[in-house]
Amino acid sequence: MTTTFKSAIPYNNFLLLIYGACLKWPLFIHPHVTVINQEDSFLSKLLFSELQLLIGNYPLVYSLIILFITYFQAIALNQIVNNQKLFPKPNYLTGMSYMLLTSLFSSWYVLSPMMLAMTLLVPIISILTNISLIHDARKTLFNAGLLLGLSLLIYFPSVIYILVILLAVAITRPFRLPEWLLIFIGLITPYYFFWSVGFLSGSFENNIVTITGVQKKYTLPSTFEFVSIGIVLITALIGFILIQGNMRRMLVQSRKAWSIIYLFFIVSTLIPFLNEQPGVTYCIPLVISLSVIVSGAYFYPVKQWFPRFSHWSLIAFSTVTGYYFIFHK
Repeated sequence: MTTTFKSAIPYNNFLLLIYGACLKWPLFIHPHVTVINQEDSFLSKLLFSELQLLIGNYPLVYSLIILFITYFQAIALNQIVNNQKLFPKPNYLTGMSYMLLTSLFSSWYVLSPMMLAMTLLVPIISILTNISLIHDARKTLFNAGLLLGLSLLIYFPSVIYILVILLAVAITRPFRLPEWLLIFIGLITPYYFFWSVGFLSGSFENNIVTITGVQKKYTLPSTFEFVSIGIVLITALIGFILIQGNMRRMLVQSRKAWSIIYLFFIVSTLIPFLNEQPGVTYCIPLVISLSVIVSGAYFYPVKQWFPRFSHWSLIAFSTVTGYYFIFHK
């Protein structure tokens, strides 16, 4: 399978969807309706309540939404990798890794605010990896702030990614005060419009700035999750070493893009600690950058024994996770 996705054959788009559907089979055998939690952010409550009114109590629809959201995130992330030439040849390994890693934990089989926020975080990465090529980036950086502001209304701990945007701009562009100001203007724009609409309509929501993640209660992963995490980290470490070994052969733009991917990974490690109950459930934003790094361990080795071992081991653990999701939830 890693050999198939190592090439950029057009039908790999469709094959990736089939691959993801096979990995996420528990979604269709044991679908879940998303539960609205009191601590969820304002926009996620609004979206989920409207979704329940629209589709009613049909859990299978939620499963399809999860599959297609994950699929489009994988395709978008894979396109960023190919456009920025992060590897010598275009491939679909990043999309494959993304679909695989998001299938490893049962807590990721339920539609959540994090999944919706990640749909906005991927375009932010696309913007940040391209800003060094844009002469006048004011509009582009405003859009990056706007996307992050919307993600805060869905999942507030994503506020930490303002560090990624600011550091990425500092790394890739000379300092221009108007550009930095426009990032923050874009960030507060969604709040301004929601407040304005609520005030003018007489239905002002005072919980629009609900902030979650003030307590630190730790939950340990299961044994299967620990082993899965171990395999993923070993694969990511090998991918990182191989990527660094080939970094000199890359274009300057590609090296800058890799620095943004690494920066996104480092900042994402803080996400679990910004929630009320830190744990594996809140590590899903890590998958965005981790899948790019892991794909390096699948792309570079000449001998394919380790890529095959890692890939099929993770598939086996995702199958076990799916079994427990169905029969123990």
